[in-house]
Amino acid sequence: MNKHKNDKEDARELAECLRTSRIPPAYVCPRDLRPVRKLLRRRNKYVKNRAVLTGHSTCEVMAAGHQPLTISSNSKERWREGIRSSFDNPLDSFTANAELFMIESYDRIIMQMEQRIEKHARDFKQQDYRLLRTVPGIRKILALTILYETIDIERFPTEKNFVSYSRLIAGTNESGGKDFGGKGRKMGNPYLKWAFMQAAILGKRADPKLNAYFEKLNRQKGKHTANAIVAAKIARAVYFMLDRKTGFCVDQLIRGRR
Repeated sequence: MNKHKNDKEDARELAECLRTSRIPPAYVCPRDLRPVRKLLRRRNKYVKNRAVLTGHSTCEVMAAGHQPLTISSNSKERWREGIRSSFDNPLDSFTANAELFMIESYDRIIMQMEQRIEKHARDFKQQDYRLLRTVPGIRKILALTILYETIDIERFPTEKNFVSYSRLIAGTNESGGKDFGGKGRKMGNPYLKWAFMQAAILGKRADPKLNAYFEKLNRQKGKHTANAIVAAKIARAVYFMLDRKTGFCVDQLIRGRR
């Protein structure tokens, strides 16, 4: 270990790391694919912001002594009218209307983003896109997110590398036979983790067999661990689907066979 730290010593140490292959080469996304990937990532951020505002508005209605309001794609207008009619104080009404204005603005811009994403991603890996759509719970945006964050499945030597890159497997931290918890949970791609976690949540709603498997894990390990296991299994299945150009099979996912 060097006692002195300066530019010359840092450069020598980096050169030594490169010579001994201690620094793995980074993957650079092709330039022409970056705008769509950036737009997908920005859409993800806006969806999360909208969810925060929606949850806060619902909580404010409950704090005012009213029954909680439910929202779905078919009841957005009814939900907004319920929010507006829940407050008598003019300041509370102003706050509620301000949040509703922000939510409606997010709705419009997210819809425009999705239209442009679908337009510019129409010809990108069509076969892989169709394969991903066979997975229950993976719809247009999730499929495109997985494709644009993965780019080329061949850059991952094994399915373990892909699942680890998706932040679905944590490292180990042991010493003297003692486990000090997971390590490296934030190493990898956060957008792939979000996509596969969403696929796990939506997939158990769409497929009875996957839901039964999730309920079994839920009884054994709890809800959050069960979701993480299903997400990791879906990521593993996606690796083999893209690598071997085969469709999704829920029975193989449950059994863990390739």
